[in-house]
Amino acid sequence: MADARSRDAPAEVGLVGVAGILGRVVGRIPKYSRIFVRCAVAAEQLFRAFDDRRLRTFAGARDIPLLTRREGGHQAYSDWCFQSGLYAGLLGSVARRPLRVLDVGCGAGEIVTGALQALPDGSVYLGVDIDGRLVEQCRQTYRDPRASFTAISGGSPFYDAAPMGERESLAEVCGERRWDVIVVKAVFDHLSPKDAEAYLHCVSRGLAEGGLIIATFFVVDEAVRGDRASGRPARFRFDDVYPGHSGFRYSATFNAIPEAQLAVEAGRLSELLTAAGLQITRMLPGTWRAPGGRRGVDMPDTLVLQHRPEP
Repeated sequence: MADARSRDAPAEVGLVGVAGILGRVVGRIPKYSRIFVRCAVAAEQLFRAFDDRRLRTFAGARDIPLLTRREGGHQAYSDWCFQSGLYAGLLGSVARRPLRVLDVGCGAGEIVTGALQALPDGSVYLGVDIDGRLVEQCRQTYRDPRASFTAISGGSPFYDAAPMGERESLAEVCGERRWDVIVVKAVFDHLSPKDAEAYLHCVSRGLAEGGLIIATFFVVDEAVRGDRASGRPARFRFDDVYPGHSGFRYSATFNAIPEAQLAVEAGRLSELLTAAGLQITRMLPGTWRAPGGRRGVDMPDTLVLQHRPEP
C-alpha cells in the first residue's frame, strides 16, 4: 500500500503544481475583461457538462444561466447554486399549497430555479424589478409556465433605471393580502430610509394571512457593536449616520452613496416593522458579521417576517 501511494505521489504533486500555475495566471487576468469572461464561460460549460449528470439533490442547478447572464451581488456559479438551493428549502418548508410568491428585486433571477423547484403545480411566481433589461432577460431564460416577470416603477440613488413607460408601482403589484410569500432580497440596503419604510408597508399590505416575508438587511445590533474592533473591513463598519435619518448607517470611506450598502440599527428596524404591522420570527446571520469565517446564508442578514398578532 505504501509503495502504491509513493508511486501516485509524483503525479498528484504534478497536478497540484499545474493547478497552482493556472491559478496564478488566471489571477492576473482582469476580472471583467473579455478574455476572462470567455475563458470562464468555456471552463464552466466543460465543468457543467460533467457535473450536471451527477446532480441529485438540486436538479435546478442545470437551469442556472452561464456567467454572461448572471448579474447582481453574486455571480459565481457556486453562489447561484447555494442561493437557489437555500430558497428552495425556505419555500419548500411553507406548509400551505399551492403558493403565490412575489420576488421583489428579482434581478437576473438568482433564486428563480430554486423557487420553481420548490413550488408545486398550481403555484404562481412573479419576479419584479426596476431594471427592464434584466426583466426581459429573465423572460428569455426561465420558461416555466408558473413564472412571470414584469418591470415596475421606482428607483434608488444607487441604481439608475432606464427611462420608464407606463409601469405598475410596487404598491399596485403587492395589492391587498395577495401573496403567500414575498421575497425582498438585496433591496433594502439600496433604498433610502424613506423608501425602505414605504416598501415595508407595501409588502405588509400585500402579504396574505399567515404568509411570510423573506428579506435581507444589514442589521447593526449589540453583537455587531461589541465586535467592531475585530478587523471587520471598512465597508462593513457602518460608522456613518445617514444624513437626516438616525438609525440608518453606511461606510462613507468605502461608499460615497449611502444606498450602495445601507445598514439599519436593530432598534430602528424594530420601530419600522412595528409600524408596518410586522415582526421578526427568525434571523439568519449574514457573512458580513464574520467575514473571515464566511459563516452565513448570504452577505447581509436574512430575516423571516410575519404579521404581528392582533392585540
